[in-house]
Amino acid sequence: MAWVQSLDEVGRARGALRTFIGSTIVGVRYITIDYRRWDVSPDHRGPRVIDDRVELASPPWSHRIADSVDFGVELDTASGRTLSIGWETSVEHESLEVFPGRLIGSVLDASPDVAIWDVASSSRWREFIGRPITTVDVHYMPWSPDGGFWCTRAAVAFGDSQVVLLLGEVDQTESIVPSADNIAVLFPPIALPEWELR
Repeated sequence: MAWVQSLDEVGRARGALRTFIGSTIVGVRYITIDYRRWDVSPDHRGPRVIDDRVELASPPWSHRIADSVDFGVELDTASGRTLSIGWETSVEHESLEVFPGRLIGSVLDASPDVAIWDVASSSRWREFIGRPITTVDVHYMPWSPDGGFWCTRAAVAFGDSQVVLLLGEVDQTESIVPSADNIAVLFPPIALPEWELR
């Protein structure tokens, strides 16, 4: 679910996500802008899986403070289901979008020019591979006095550790800043930015 009109819809969104509790994570992908397409594969069209060692050695999403992902994160489970975290592409609202299913073909076009990074073993996600999800929660805020609610962050917990994904990005100063079209992925120990503590 993404931007919703009522608290009842917030409750339904949380209920749909609870179906992932107990699921074991077996894979994680980041979907990003394909920054190096024109340098390494100029004739390629559509999604490009990053498997070149040079590209893998210096991923543009990796930062000391958090990972910074352009389009979204896909978590594959042992049951074959995928939990995706992206951002709403509507021009009317901003919101994190957390849902069962894949990003490509739903939030993103069926054949976008994006980079797909398998980060299960090459990022801080490796600590959570093979572990069951114990909680999935979403944080909603009122959108405006006129109504509606937007999701500013999601948390996926694995026992006493959790990963937080929020509408934000890592800027050139290595700070996490708000962003309507990026996702900051925070790993333990997590310190939410002040602007998100509301």
